[in-house]
Amino acid sequence: LWPGGSTETGLVIENIAPRFTSTISSVLVWQAMYLGLPCRAIGGLSNEMIERLELARPATLGAAERIRGVTPAALAAILVCAKRKAA
Repeated sequence: LWPGGSTETGLVIENIAPRFTSTISSVLVWQAMYLGLPCRAIGGLSNEMIERLELARPATLGAAERIRGVTPAALAAILVCAKRKAA
């Protein structure tokens, strides 16, 4: 049981914790994914996103995520392209 928690709370947390652990480890793997691909080759990116990414030249998806103005849609397009390249 979790310190200071009730039996019911402890049981709920114990059942949910493995799913969160799996999700967190997946996110960490994605953030560390190497992006060795030209931005112009990624389909679905706007010219503005291509410009921002070419200027910053992020090495990983996590670094691309921290670039100001990069949208979640752009990150999804980058992730899809990086996964295809890795496969």
